[in-house]
Amino acid sequence: MKKITFYNHAHYGDLFVSRSFIKDICNTLPDNEYGYVHKYNSNYLFNDIKLNEYKLDNNLNLTCDYVIDTWYAANNEKYYKNSGCTIQTLYKLFEDAYKFIGIEIKNIKHYIPEIDFNFYNLKREKRNKDTILICNNIPLSGQSSTEDMTDFIEKLAIAMPNKTFFITNDTLKPLNYKNIFYSKNILKQNNLIESSWLSTQCSSIIGRSSGPYTFSFTKPNLEEGLKYFEISYTDPEVEFKNCNFGLHHLNYNNFYNINAKNTWDDIEIFLEKHYDNL
Repeated sequence: MKKITFYNHAHYGDLFVSRSFIKDICNTLPDNEYGYVHKYNSNYLFNDIKLNEYKLDNNLNLTCDYVIDTWYAANNEKYYKNSGCTIQTLYKLFEDAYKFIGIEIKNIKHYIPEIDFNFYNLKREKRNKDTILICNNIPLSGQSSTEDMTDFIEKLAIAMPNKTFFITNDTLKPLNYKNIFYSKNILKQNNLIESSWLSTQCSSIIGRSSGPYTFSFTKPNLEEGLKYFEISYTDPEVEFKNCNFGLHHLNYNNFYNINAKNTWDDIEIFLEKHYDNL
């Protein structure tokens, strides 16, 4: 038996996107002992995978045979330089790790994240074509606009009274509209796993590269046609490196990029361009 430790010092979204690679390794070599070291004091992110979670701090003392760094920019940005925060970068990183531990990597689409919600006592509900999830959390990695979305959400709810909006984070002022619901009021724990589960009930999602938005990148959402509207920078190079986890390069046509400046300055521009797709 070998002890294999996965490591990532970055944010929740960075942990989430590695889960299918890790689950595949754990299932392929089930006799090994696995752990994931990260900076969060949580033990719920990988309930559906047989591994232990450890909080990264100065008192942590683990012994292991192999350490696999799951961060996009691991190995001196070996692959990150060319393809940024995408599944393509992770695939290259894990391809090296798979060779090192002696197993064969599968097709890249196999590693699109999935969550077995049964391990969280969450049951899949029917997807509602008139429900939109808005991930208004501020992204922590500098990959998108950090401006507040309150006015944008309010204008959108007024313009689309027949749509239901789930909001993942507090707004600067309470938005007391019949078609707006805050996730903290409808979810039991209001954590990122539950946010991902909530996304499976929606037809569209609007957001930035935050934890809740990233946790919606699941295979069922992609294959069932959930539409993603990512608010990103206007710099084409930044957009290429950081938008939509690179999933639009895998022949998924679910993605729409939104110019951050236009989104805040003129709601009519957004509605004119995307109304029929929401």
